[in-house]
Amino acid sequence: MFKIIILISCMFTINTCSKNTPSEAPTLRVAFPLFKSINEYDPSRITYIPEYMLLKNIYSTLVELDLKGNLISGIAQKYYWKNDELHFDIHPNLKTVDGMAITGEDVETSLKRLMILSTNPHGNLKTLLCPNLILKSLNDPCPGIIATKDKVILKPQKKFVFLLPMLASVDFSIIPKSSLDMTTLKIIDYRNTSGVYYLEKDIDSKNLQMNLAVNKNHYHYSAKIPHKIILVPSGRSAPKNAIELFRENLVDCITTADIISTDHLIDLASQNTEAQIHQTLDMEISFLNFTQKGIKQITEKNRFILAKKIRALFHELTTHYKSYRPVNQYFLSFGEGAISGEQEQEFIHKLESASDDLSINQNIKGDYLLVTDLRQKLESKLNEINKNVKTSSASAYPDPNTHYNDRPDFHIAGVDSGFQEDIGLVSFIINNDRFGLGKEKGKKWLDEYVQIENKQERIEKLRELHYSALIKGFFFPLMSSSFAAIIRKGWSFDFSKTQVSLPLWKIQKEN
Repeated sequence: MFKIIILISCMFTINTCSKNTPSEAPTLRVAFPLFKSINEYDPSRITYIPEYMLLKNIYSTLVELDLKGNLISGIAQKYYWKNDELHFDIHPNLKTVDGMAITGEDVETSLKRLMILSTNPHGNLKTLLCPNLILKSLNDPCPGIIATKDKVILKPQKKFVFLLPMLASVDFSIIPKSSLDMTTLKIIDYRNTSGVYYLEKDIDSKNLQMNLAVNKNHYHYSAKIPHKIILVPSGRSAPKNAIELFRENLVDCITTADIISTDHLIDLASQNTEAQIHQTLDMEISFLNFTQKGIKQITEKNRFILAKKIRALFHELTTHYKSYRPVNQYFLSFGEGAISGEQEQEFIHKLESASDDLSINQNIKGDYLLVTDLRQKLESKLNEINKNVKTSSASAYPDPNTHYNDRPDFHIAGVDSGFQEDIGLVSFIINNDRFGLGKEKGKKWLDEYVQIENKQERIEKLRELHYSALIKGFFFPLMSSSFAAIIRKGWSFDFSKTQVSLPLWKIQKEN
C-alpha cells in the first residue's frame, strides 16, 4: 500500500485545538495528509495508506489481526472451519451508534457488493466463492455465501487456508445495508458504521477538518480510548506540515501515513520532549517499476542501465538519512517471498555490470510518488540522466483508461512491502503490475496461486516470480526504510512493528 503523496489544498481553524480538561472525554488531534470528503472513501477502492487507515477506524471486518499478526475475532465473535465450509457466528451485541444491529445479512451484502464492483486490489473473493457466475446486482445469487441474522457460512470450492487472513483486510469491511444505496451500491451514510468510530462532521467549504466520534456500542470501546478524533490537514498544500502542527501543539499524533519522512520524525522525537516515536520494521520500500509500455519500448539492457543510474542517485541523496538503507529485493530479507542469497547476488552482479552508456533515442516518461523532501531533491536530478528521459511528479497512478501514448514508462514510488505471506498484498502486487506480468498473465498467475493448498509451494511460486521480475529488469528496489508515527506524551499507544496502518483505538489517554 502506498505512502501517499497527494496534493491537497485545504485550510483549517485552530479553535478546536485546546487541551482536554479532566472532565472531558479524550479528544485526539491527528495530522492527516489526504484530505477529501468522506464520500470519496470506500473500502472497495483503496490505493493509499491514509484511505486504508481512515476506513480501518470506521469499519470493522469479520476477523482481525492482533499485534503479532495472529487472527482474532472481529465482527465474527466465533469462526471455524467445518470440513470445507467457513462458519462465522456474528457478534450479538455489535450495533451502530444509532443502535442498529450488525447482522449476517450486512456481511452478505458487503461481500457481494465487493464482488459486483470488482475494484478492490487486495484479493478476489468472487474467484473463491462464485467462480463461474457474473454478479450484477445484490439480488443475484451466490451459492458460496449463506447468511442468516446471526450466522454466515462461506462455501469455497475447497478449504483455502488463506481465506480467513484475507478477510482481515479493510477491503472486506462490513457496511450496514441501511448505509448503502442498494441500486448504485454507493455508501450514503457514514454515521452508522460497523467500526470503532463514525463520521461526526465532514469537511465542507467552511469546515476543512473532519471529526470522528466513538461508537460506544463497539466491542473495542473503552473509556480511555479517544472519544473524538479531529483530523487536521497536513498535506503538501496545507498551511502547516505535520511537524509544524505538532510543535505548535495543534495535533497530538502524526501517523505512519503522513508525507513526512521517517528521518524528520526521528529528529522530532529526539528534539521535542513531548514526542514519543513508534517505528515499524523496514517495511517501506522505494522502487523503480517499469510499466508494460516501458517494458515494450525500453530494452532490457537500457532498463538495467537506467535503474543503475537511478539507484546511484538514490544512494547519493540518502547518504545522510538515518532510516534509509540500500535494498536488493521487494520483500524483507527474512520475510516470506524473499529471494535466496544466491539469487540476490546474481541480480546485484547483473545490475552492477550494466554499462554507463544509456542509449535511448525516443522520449520515455516516468513519474514519481515519494515523500516530500526526497521528492524535491530528485526533481532536479532525474531529468539530468538523459535528455530523452522525462520525469514528472504524479498525484496518483494514471487511470488505466489513459491513452497508451500518455502513460508513463516507469514509476518511482514507495510502498509497504509486507512481512508475512498475505493474499491481499500479493493481489495488490499483481493487480498493480509490480512484477511485469501484465493484466491477463497476472490474472492467470493469481488464479493458479490461490489454488495451491501447500503454503511452502505458494511461497516458492511467489519467490520465482519475484526473482524473475528482478533479473528481467521489470522491477528494481532502491531503498528501504521504516514507517514512523509520533504520539504526544500524555497518551500511551500499543502498535505493531509489522503493521503499517494505525488503529487509533490503540491509543489511550493516560491518567
